[in-house]
Parts: sequence; structure tokens; C-alpha cells
Amino acid sequence: MSGDIDSRISDPLNAVDDSPGANDNASGMAGVLEAARVLSKYEFESSIIFVGLSGEEQGLFGGKIMAAQAVEVNWDIIGILNNDMIGNIHGIDGVIDNRSFRIFSEANSPDENEQKRIWKRFYG
Repeated sequence: MSGDIDSRISDPLNAVDDSPGANDNASGMAGVLEAARVLSKYEFESSIIFVGLSGEEQGLFGGKIMAAQAVEVNWDIIGILNNDMIGNIHGIDGVIDNRSFRIFSEANSPDENEQKRIWKRFYG
């Protein structure tokens, strides 16, 4: 489970303008920390990793580093939950919606073999 710890505007050379830190993404990291607190009271068959990733606005740097580490040590990943802007209830169209969330998942092609699925999982 991940959240983004960075609070910078997209331009990496601009260190003076304000950035939307509370929603993007202190709320996501708060969710990760709360999930870690609650779930720490239970035992699971598999490991759950809670991580704060940096460089999301500048090119998903933290996520890419974590994915490379997962490939290098051959993690068997069942799923990833990324919490981004979970405190924001204003949609792009301006509509306030605090009763839904979005899940992004790509279907596997019927002709994909296991190796192709692994490559797609880590490299997109």
C-alpha cells in the first residue's frame, strides 16, 4: 500500500510557488499510516508493505524505484493499493462526490502467457 510523500508542483525547478500538499498528498499518506496502524493488530499469510513514495509529480520516481526493487528480489505481488488525493472530494468536473472511488485495472489479453503478464505488471 502506497502514498506519495512529495508536495511539490510539477516544475522541479520551481521551489517558490505553493503546492497542494494537504490533498496531494498528505491525505494519501495519512490513509497509508492509518491502514498500517489498524492492520498491525492482525496476522496475514502474506506480507503487507506500507510505503511512502517520492517524486510522483516529477515522473513517478519512487514508484519506479520500488518496482525495480520488486523485480530484482522477485517479489510475488498480489496487488497494489495507491492512495492519491483520498481527502479530495471535488472531481475534475467540479462535482462534489464523497461516496465513490476509482479503481484502475487493465484486463489481461487472452493470448498473454505468464511471462508477458509479469513484464506488463512491472513495466506497464
